[in-house]
Order: sequence, then C-alpha cells, then structure tokens
Amino acid sequence: MGNKRHIAFVSLLVAMLFGFAWVVLLQSRSEPVYEGKPLSDWLESIKKNDGFDPDAESAVRAIGTNALPALLNMVRVGNSAIRQGLTELSLNQKWIPISTRSQWQFQEAAEIGFGLLGSSAKAAVPALVDCLQEDDSRIRACAAYCLGKIGPASHSAVPVLVKSLGSALGRKGREQDAVEMFCEATALGEIGPAARAAILQLNLFSTLTNHSFYPWVRAQAALIKIRGDSLLPLSEALKDTSNQTNWLQSASVVSYLGSYVEPTIPSLLAALRRTNADNQKFVIRLLGQIHSRPEVCIPAIIPFLQSTDYGTCTDSIEAIRAFGGTPNQLGLDEITRLLSNSIPTVREEAAKALRKMTPEVAAKAMAK
Repeated sequence: MGNKRHIAFVSLLVAMLFGFAWVVLLQSRSEPVYEGKPLSDWLESIKKNDGFDPDAESAVRAIGTNALPALLNMVRVGNSAIRQGLTELSLNQKWIPISTRSQWQFQEAAEIGFGLLGSSAKAAVPALVDCLQEDDSRIRACAAYCLGKIGPASHSAVPVLVKSLGSALGRKGREQDAVEMFCEATALGEIGPAARAAILQLNLFSTLTNHSFYPWVRAQAALIKIRGDSLLPLSEALKDTSNQTNWLQSASVVSYLGSYVEPTIPSLLAALRRTNADNQKFVIRLLGQIHSRPEVCIPAIIPFLQSTDYGTCTDSIEAIRAFGGTPNQLGLDEITRLLSNSIPTVREEAAKALRKMTPEVAAKAMAK
C-alpha cells in the first residue's frame, strides 16, 4: 500500500512538473523578445519598480504593436483549477525550479502594456471587444480597462461596453461585478465624447452605487469627461474644507480626471496650505497625477519633502517625480539632499525620482 501511495505521489508530481513546463513553454513561445528578455519580464520589471522603469518602458514601446498578440493572451488568461494548482504549488514548494504567474498577474501586466502603447494599440480593439463577452468577469474587467488605456481610439467598443455595464448593473451586489463596472466606467470616460451613448447607463450606475464610494466617483468622472462639463462646481467644492466627506468626494472625482482638471489646481493649492494632514497628502498625490503647471505646483510641494512623517515625504517625492525633469530642475536639489536621509524608503524614493528627473545627476550623486 505504501509503495502504491509513493508511486501515485511521484506520478502526480511528474504530471504537475510537466504542466509547469508546458505552461512556461507556451508563454515563452507566444511572447516577443527584446534584448534577450521576453515581454512579460519587461512588464514585471515595471510593476516591481512601482510603475517606473525607463529601460523597461522603452523596451515595451520598442516591441510596439508586435506585443499585441501576447498582451491579448494575457487578458484572456483564465483562472482554471489547473492554473490555480500550479501557481499554489510553485509558491509553496520553493525547491521546484519552475514558476508560473496567476491570472491577476498576467492581467495586471496586460494593463501596463496597453497603458504604455496607448492609441497605437488600436488594432487590438476588436479582440478586446470580444473579451467583453467572455464568461469570466475578471477577463471582462481587464478588457474594459485596457480599452480605456487605448483611449478615444476605442470608440467602436462603446455599444458593447454600454451593454456590458447594463448587464453588470442587473447583477448588482457581487464584488466582481463592482470591479467590472468600475473598469467599464473607466473605459467609457477615457473614450470621452464619443461615448455619449453611455450617459444613461452611467447615470443609472451613479444612482445605484451612491453608497459605494469609489464606483460612484468613477461614474461621476466619466460623465464629466463624456459631457465636457464645466469644472467650476468641482473647483468651488474643493475650496470648502469644512465638510470632510464632501471635500474628499470632490477631490476623488478630480483624481480620475487627469490633466483635464488643470483648472482646479488653484483650489487644490489652497487646500494644500491648510492644516488637515490627510487632505494635504491627498492633494500632493493628486498634483502628481495631474502633473501640470510645475512652476506653481512643485514649489508648493517642496516644503513637504522635509516632513517628519515619512509617508508625506515619500508622497511628495513621488509627486515631483511625476512631473519629470523641468527646464530649471525644480525640486532637484531638495530631493538630492534626501539621498542621505536616515530612512531607507526615503532614500530609495529619492534615488528613483532623480533617475527620472535627471539620470546624469542621479548617477553622480549615487556614486559618492
């Protein structure tokens, strides 16, 4: 009996190892390679570096539209029992020299890739539209998010996105449906005015999710982008910090509007001068997301680099980093001084920012 168990265990182990090898082989064959590394490794490097790896970003852009078949395969990755088992075994049995990525890791990589390619990936729109009709909610959500990364060039996807959003609304109450609706609303907002056919569904989405903060905020942001609404009401709401809930709601809507909300910058800077620490951190991150008007925003952020709260300090570094290098190198000296900070995380974020703002100065400073 013991021998039979041993044989069964070995047989199962061999089958699992063959499964691992097969998964890895299929992945390597379906991916383009740049400078000896497959696409997924470049994407993983970007993720590991908090979305900032200039070499990896350049590699993905160099691969260009040749990456589309592989990115679409990543979107379509299912969460089968075999994949779950392989992934769990690779995590629990470190001695096994083969590993595989989970569904969400593949799909996160796809989102990064489509984000870097933007409108140049428009040839993938029909295939992503097909993915919106898959049975797996995670595949539908990822496809919608990637359509949003392609932007207005995804306008032909609007009818299916509207239908998919309506179906998800009809199934309201499940967590995966909330994620899917969030991604669909995101895509429709990024498509912009060409998504006017979605206004009715987004209004309904907004009404039905008014007790679910972030989906509601996303629907409001999408409606503003699609309709081209004035930002004056948002600017006025941001001036009033007496009601924290209302202020946070307005600021969160702004956070999903990108550079579109440049007119709200004066109100955000006014909020930054007030004493609510949580609001200040939110505004710092938001100014980094907008990364517009560096001549007024970076000087307003610089004093927070000296904060004794390392979270505020690192948020400030990341925000200034988001602006990239400026003609007069605003914030460069202050961030360079943080390379000698006593907190390792602060030093790491400072080095990362310098590599983006001015690689030459970063190399010299870190060589000392």
